[in-house]
Amino acid sequence: MTILNQNWKESSGFDWGKQLTIIYDGTDILVNCISFGLHSSPSPFHWFVNKRKINKLKTKFENGIKNVLQQRRV
Repeated sequence: MTILNQNWKESSGFDWGKQLTIIYDGTDILVNCISFGLHSSPSPFHWFVNKRKINKLKTKFENGIKNVLQQRRV
């Protein structure tokens, strides 16, 4: 199992950064996205934005899996 922590800054005035954690093994992928507020405290107020980022990542994973499966059939 590998854990990847990625930090980045958003351009929003109400968001002082995010942390994306991805844990995966051979069959499962677990994703968590945390937004930070002032003084690096976790902020629950960005839940919808974080959920949107997770859904976008999920869609990319699903499309990648579909492409690999289609290439195997050819």
